[in-house]
Amino acid sequence: MPIRSKFPERPYLEVGQRVEATRLLAGLTVIEMAELMGVSQSRYTVLQYGRALPDAEKLEPLCDHFGLSLDWLYRGITAMIPLGIHRQLEQHLQSLVDEEGRPHQRKPGRPFGTGGTPRKKAAKDPT
Repeated sequence: MPIRSKFPERPYLEVGQRVEATRLLAGLTVIEMAELMGVSQSRYTVLQYGRALPDAEKLEPLCDHFGLSLDWLYRGITAMIPLGIHRQLEQHLQSLVDEEGRPHQRKPGRPFGTGGTPRKKAAKDPT
């Protein structure tokens, strides 16, 4: 099974989706998952959306912490994953795609609910 996806703008989409499914299963925030992987929040976002391939050294903490394998994270091979965890991960993976198997369209920028309040423009000084 190849690592690259059929979406040229997101060449590592399936890898990113498996990392995201792991995060959802664990109930971690993006910040917590980035810290676990040893990357910045912005780098994690690039990885989760499949725009870059994570190094094995960044994925190893997920394998150790959650009982996963690099084979599953990179290629989706489930041989070494406990069945109960595999079923839960598959449910989370299904929530990331539409009925035809395409990834949900996500707007760039901050995910909903993570941004601060909109900034007000400073009033002009009348003098």
